Amino acid sequence: TQISVSNLKADANGSKVQLSWTGGVTGAEGYVIYRRTEGGSYAEIGRTSGNTYSDTISAGIKYYYAVAVYSGSRTEDKCPEVGVMYLAEPAVTGASNITSGVQVKWSKVTGATGYIVYRKGAGKGWGRIADIKSGSTVSYTDTTAASGTTYTYTVRAYNGSTMGDWHSTRSVKRLSDPKLTSAYKVSGGINVRWTGVTGATGYIVYRKSGSGSWGRIADIKSGSTV
Repeated sequence: TQISVSNLKADANGSKVQLSWTGGVTGAEGYVIYRRTEGGSYAEIGRTSGNTYSDTISAGIKYYYAVAVYSGSRTEDKCPEVGVMYLAEPAVTGASNITSGVQVKWSKVTGATGYIVYRKGAGKGWGRIADIKSGSTVSYTDTTAASGTTYTYTVRAYNGSTMGDWHSTRSVKRLSDPKLTSAYKVSGGINVRWTGVTGATGYIVYRKSGSGSWGRIADIKSGSTV
């Protein structure tokens, strides 16, 4: 008598996959576990007399599983397959101030078709600020960051409904660019003025002449001196 397998589930926790299903083994010896990758053929990977099976998979690859009942040399038809995948965590490699905002960078994740960028500020929880719809894009500029606020960023990879984990973070205090408002001759030198920047505790003044290189000429140790 054919004994069917139903309700096959595959739950991934990192590289570990736990299969479970329903179906009795009365009159049969147990179950055959099959696995394939995207576009591949099924191969038997194990047998069990119970209703669970553990497997180890690689990151970024979609795996499909099916289970069938066996008794002696006879194996029944496979149950409907289920697919599972796990994605590695992106490593957030940088969060730095640029003119237009805070630029966040992370490592590319094999198998990812996109990334979600999260941000939290002082005293606030994580908020989703960007959905990057490309697995090869590994940077994002947060143009809404407010000067003077310290932000922490993290990134999560995804592929369809498969979501990766997110633990790697980088923090940075957003400081907008000072705007030079004037540079004019005074007795004994040149007076340089700029706009104050919220959150700044000081300023560094650079100078170059002609086609020369920039040189650091002053370190202003006050955020209110402009």
